[in-house]
Amino acid sequence: MDSAPAVGVAVRRLPRLTRVPVLLAIGFGLLGGIARADAGDRFALIVTGASGGEQYEQKYVTWRTALVTTLRDTFGYTPDTLFVLGESDVDGVQKSTRENVQRALGDLRKRMTKDDQLLVVLIGHGTTLDGEEAKFNLVGPDLSATEWGDLLKPIRGRVVFVNTSSASFPFLRKLAARGRVVLTATDSSAQQYETVFPEFFVCGFADTAADVD
Repeated sequence: MDSAPAVGVAVRRLPRLTRVPVLLAIGFGLLGGIARADAGDRFALIVTGASGGEQYEQKYVTWRTALVTTLRDTFGYTPDTLFVLGESDVDGVQKSTRENVQRALGDLRKRMTKDDQLLVVLIGHGTTLDGEEAKFNLVGPDLSATEWGDLLKPIRGRVVFVNTSSASFPFLRKLAARGRVVLTATDSSAQQYETVFPEFFVCGFADTAADVD
């Protein structure tokens, strides 16, 4: 792990026509390519945060469900390696509270080895505090980028962290480390509007024909 480079990509830094192909190439390479027998186990934490309204909640649930289905059916993630948190604790989905995120990552810290890989995907709203720090909106108290970094620091193995929310750029700087790939939907702390990235990101994994052009 010490020799593995850190990779960070802010979606808006890429030319528009190359954004999704590049990100999907990264994603499929990371998720599909680790199926080798010597590559360890794969874990995932998928989080949809506080929606702030029914129209957003419906979108977030749809995207989360599609992504979880793809991870399970296409990439072979099993129930004991797939942690799912959402705004409502229904159908086996735990509520996306600060405490449940901490508990999930604490469990992963105990289970993962240096040969394993963790995928974290955040879908929801984000806010910035001062241009240098950002938060992902959870149910109840939020977690800042610094706090996410502290929770991930003790985890052994490779980490792929995807923050699809607005104001996500500070996560790129705060979470960058060896053995990690960090993707953010924005390349500026000033971009605090709803992003379109999660829709195309999830669609691209669910249907590779989504990006034929």
